Amino acid sequence: MRIQNIEFLRFLFAIVIVLFHMGYSSADGYLAVEMFLIMAGYFLAVSFKRLSDYTISDFIKLKFFRLWPLFAVAVILSGGNLYDMVLKLLFLHATGLSLKYQGYIWFVAPFFWAMVFYFIVLKHYGISRSVFAISIITYFCYVLLVNFDNGNFNIRQTSYGMISFSIVRVFGSIGLGILFYSLFAEMKKIMPSIYKPKNFIFIGIIESAILFFLIYNMLFHHLKYDNNLIFVIMFGAELFLFVERKGFLSRFLDKRCFGYCGRYAYAIYLMQNSGFDIAEKLYRQIGINYNMEALLKFIVVILLGIVGHYMVECSNWKSLFRRLAK
Repeated sequence: MRIQNIEFLRFLFAIVIVLFHMGYSSADGYLAVEMFLIMAGYFLAVSFKRLSDYTISDFIKLKFFRLWPLFAVAVILSGGNLYDMVLKLLFLHATGLSLKYQGYIWFVAPFFWAMVFYFIVLKHYGISRSVFAISIITYFCYVLLVNFDNGNFNIRQTSYGMISFSIVRVFGSIGLGILFYSLFAEMKKIMPSIYKPKNFIFIGIIESAILFFLIYNMLFHHLKYDNNLIFVIMFGAELFLFVERKGFLSRFLDKRCFGYCGRYAYAIYLMQNSGFDIAEKLYRQIGINYNMEALLKFIVVILLGIVGHYMVECSNWKSLFRRLAK
């Protein structure tokens, strides 16, 4: 299920991450990754009714063929130590079994295993009966993140020889996304009175203010907090408003022309390293100033992400999955 305005948010957060990795120290890519993961958990819950007939092995194949092909291309293009490349291709990097957590694609393996774990939980107990257990998991994940990293959400390494904070981050964020789904369902029951035509502008102003707060602070890191959990809370509010689409901003952005951009977000994220390398080589050949170099990197990453999406993500992997799932 795709909600066009939220797809547009995914694209915006991908841009923030690219700018962060380009060296704009004021941009906060860590928080943007957090938003990505929360949305993934939310849409796992949204699509669970459709996926409930899938077996666990079916779901594993579905996620594998969604994530792995372009990820494998990114790993091969990035090169590096053969052993580390094999661990990445097996979805074992940044899991605690491998101590490697650096790089732009660190989140893919923890994301894959977290999605499988939560699907198993939902498959066996359903969403309503899973809320308490997921709440406990999510709570302790965020407690660890806040206390070990001062609430900055940029920790990924394995500590004390046993705690993989990559896993902790992803499990906490996806779990929170699932909880948001349950929370939104209850909120819709008790908040129908605000959904009146006269509140269309008022709700839109709130949507605009929250989005400005998130993007401005992620781009310029303007406000300093002891605990960045405030951004997670604010994003939860924005996610609810965009899902409900009762304000002018969420309705305006809920169009295919905006949502179309979101389909490239995953590919843009994975192609960053290769895009930067290509841009660096072009820069040396052309010989341009620093500002133009930054623009060149940005353009190359976006174009490479679009190419990767159409050449790899839009190939026949879905039909292959259907054959293997039979």
